[in-house]
Amino acid sequence: MRKRQQRHDVIRDIIRDRNVKTQRDLANQLQSAGYECTQATISRDIMDMGLVKSREGYYVLPEEMRLQRMVSELVEEVHVAGNLVVVKTFSGGAAGVSAALDKASLRGALGTVAGDNTIMIAAESPEAAVEVERAIDRLRRLVLYRCKDGYLCISHVVFTSCYVIALRTVSRKLCTYNS
Repeated sequence: MRKRQQRHDVIRDIIRDRNVKTQRDLANQLQSAGYECTQATISRDIMDMGLVKSREGYYVLPEEMRLQRMVSELVEEVHVAGNLVVVKTFSGGAAGVSAALDKASLRGALGTVAGDNTIMIAAESPEAAVEVERAIDRLRRLVLYRCKDGYLCISHVVFTSCYVIALRTVSRKLCTYNS
């Protein structure tokens, strides 16, 4: 594997595991992992990988933004059965969500098989299956939306019988939307 690709894999792990706000933070984390990089190299890596900043100012992987959007819009249920995770989607949604799950390379997930509205995820172990279920469940409760100032924002959503109540970080008000 090329050095650049190895560094990108390490950057992905750092972004997933820690809150990284600045290139300096990323450089420090890379140095701890044994990679000496200049600011220009880090800047190029950020551009090449398509990293974006969340509303809170943390770097986020683009594939995780796509996964989050698809999971929050299409996934209805998530269940664990041994080392398998069964994901139920709205009709026709399984293929897209499955592709997004594969692209995001969730820790512990070995691969997916999709039908029309059901996805089977093979996990490394029953414990890993529980972690995959938790990760997908967390994504189901987050919603991305575009704020007035053009930033992508994330809200935590609570589902009730006929309303979606979202705590919007921009206005800091509790807003109720009729679903």
